[in-house]
Amino acid sequence: MHLDVIDASERPGKTTHRRQRLSPQHFEPRVCSIVGRIAEPRYRCRTRPTGRASDIDRDQRLSKARDAARDHWFKRYLSRPLESTVVHAGLKLFGMLPIDMASALGGLIARAIGPHLGISHRARRNLQLVYPRMPAHQVEAIVRGMWENLGRVAAEYPHLKNIAARVELVGAEHIGGALARGKPIIYFAAHLGNWEVAPPVAARHGTPLNLLYRPPNNPWVDVLVRRCRPEGAALRFVPKGIAGLRLIVRRLAAGQHLGIIIDQKIRKGVPVPFLGREAMTTRAIAYLALKFDCAVLPVQIERVRGAYFRLTVHPPVDLSPTGNRKADVRAITERLSSIIESWIHRRPEQWLWLHRRWPD
Repeated sequence: MHLDVIDASERPGKTTHRRQRLSPQHFEPRVCSIVGRIAEPRYRCRTRPTGRASDIDRDQRLSKARDAARDHWFKRYLSRPLESTVVHAGLKLFGMLPIDMASALGGLIARAIGPHLGISHRARRNLQLVYPRMPAHQVEAIVRGMWENLGRVAAEYPHLKNIAARVELVGAEHIGGALARGKPIIYFAAHLGNWEVAPPVAARHGTPLNLLYRPPNNPWVDVLVRRCRPEGAALRFVPKGIAGLRLIVRRLAAGQHLGIIIDQKIRKGVPVPFLGREAMTTRAIAYLALKFDCAVLPVQIERVRGAYFRLTVHPPVDLSPTGNRKADVRAITERLSSIIESWIHRRPEQWLWLHRRWPD
């Protein structure tokens, strides 16, 4: 162990720093104590590791850069192409089958494999947090049902352009009432049933939609999935982010409508109760609804049987603004979360329990 002693002496118009490397025998009590306390104001004593800190920091930065480059290469040239190839093959296979057969096969495969994957531990943990008294066999039944529903959703992607005919619409009068106001409409839903069936149904009933969505991490998979969706003049998908939010604001200002799923984890939002615990929830709906005087319609999607669904449009959420924007945003967000809670309690096996919805 050596100590660097830095002597800062002043000269006219210039301050110089002189560094000396001292061995242990040079230290006397009047210079600095054993624990490194300063005895004379003009000296500062500090201990250093054997290697230079700058060299260590540089090595760490280089190591991180090499790891990042290796991960980037692996994702770009191996994992992402392989993942997109598997997705493309699966979509082709399910697309060649009739929708009922494809949905059943996708559910069967996912139900058999999904519960044994490591990510299923998160689903079990979430269920135990929400339903602490639920027996283990019921937890497992919900996990298997969740995977079956998720497998069906994946297998139904190639048939989304024709799936609207299999959806029973309940509460269409609420859409008509909201349109009669002449103001934009915000539809919100959750990852229940097959959440992909809602946009084409809404577009079919005279409300062209802008869908705010989170793209997959793999951009090639995003392209494949978007090809399956019935995107057009009546249905446009907008990726989440600053640019996407600005585009949504412009379109709402022009009188267009918005669809959004709000049960995902986000980093920034407002903490509100969700299934018995606080969770960060998006404030976008509350802010936009108050700004543009939008009607906010809850859209509940349920899988009734096989590849048949019920889409229920509930009455508009009561916004009741008080003039206190911060309190209003929180109150509206709490109402939206409580609505989704009731849907999940009704059909827990159809919700996506794989989300890391709570901070711990």
